[in-house]
Amino acid sequence: MKLLTIAIPTYNRESVLRNHFLNKDDYNDADYEFFISSNGKLKDPLFFSSKGIRLNEFETNMGAATNFEFLLTESNSKYVMLLSDEDIIDFSELPMFLNFLKSADNSLGFIKANLRAGDRKRGVKIELPGRYDFNLFIKKGLPLGTYMS
Repeated sequence: MKLLTIAIPTYNRESVLRNHFLNKDDYNDADYEFFISSNGKLKDPLFFSSKGIRLNEFETNMGAATNFEFLLTESNSKYVMLLSDEDIIDFSELPMFLNFLKSADNSLGFIKANLRAGDRKRGVKIELPGRYDFNLFIKKGLPLGTYMS
């Protein structure tokens, strides 16, 4: 089991997503996985799957809630980080965040995202102690209603 799934729901935003994953040929890692779920078929799913990114494509738009729930229930990790397809992914910060998760005790459960003033383009963010700066972070096993409130 991986430590973290970085889950990205999307709908008609393939070109935006592609830009996140141009710098490396392989995003498969022992500690984390990227998992994209699309509400509809992508034009080039091989671009993502060939880079070690898990991919789900619904035949039709199932709605945001269904897409969100699918990513949570089908992730293969202890923790899930939910990102928007428009969020900027800073890969240089990922090792520090993974170290934070590895050192966390089992009482760590759910961190609710906060709006950051002056950062509308990146949207909702989490501000953890130190340099951590990530979007919605979830420990698997909590009831789904916990995330939706």
